[in-house]
This record gives sequence, C-alpha cells and structure tokens, in this order.
Amino acid sequence: MVLAPDSGVLPPHHLREPPISRELRVHFVVRDHLGSVTTLFTSEGVVDAAAAVADIERGAVAYVTGHDTWSRVPVKTMSGLGGGFLFANWDGTGRNNLHDLAADPPTIASACVHVRPQRQGLWRRVRGLIAGRA
Repeated sequence: MVLAPDSGVLPPHHLREPPISRELRVHFVVRDHLGSVTTLFTSEGVVDAAAAVADIERGAVAYVTGHDTWSRVPVKTMSGLGGGFLFANWDGTGRNNLHDLAADPPTIASACVHVRPQRQGLWRRVRGLIAGRA
C-alpha cells in the first residue's frame, strides 16, 4: 500500500512509529575532561550518555530538562565527529545548556589544601635527638 504524502490517510498500524513509552527528567550531568556529557542523573537513576543517545534515536525514552522544575525542554541528539551527543537549549542561545547542569570543574584554589611542610616533623626529630643527647 503506497500512500501519497498529502493523501490524509494514516498508514497501517504496524508501519506507525511506536509512541514514546516514558519521559525522564535530567537533573544533573557529569562531564569528562574534554567537557563532553558522559552521564545523566535522571528521575529514575543514572544513565550513560551513549545509552541515552540510543534511547532518544529509537524513540524509546524522552529526556527533558530545564532551568527550573516547571520548564520542560527536550534533550536532543546531534551528530558529531565522535558520534552522537546530547544537546538542550532553554535560553535561546546557541550553546548547550546541559553543561549548566554539571558541577563546576575544580579550580586551582579549591584544589589546594594547606599542608604543613615536612620540615616541621624533621625539626622536631632533630630537637628530640639534641635534647636526648644533652
């Protein structure tokens, strides 16, 4: 059965796309050292980004996100050099807003921890040796 594109007749049931079975809200993402989204934290658990890309392309799962709990922006897949990646845009700019859901990368100042120099321990040992001999 061949249908004209604008005939208004629906294709048989077995030729129609299955409806999306569920919708998951993305709350948080994890990025790798290059900035690519690798993991999604959803309302039902943790999902690998590659699995999410496959789910979206198959139409099995719809992922949504937004800048607040009321907005519902669909997460889409886009093709790139390394394969598909996830993309969402809720502010109208051209950038990927999924990166806003990631934790800030550690800075040098936050990564530095005050550590006592080893010389204090050495100095105490030297004083102890001197005091023990005197």
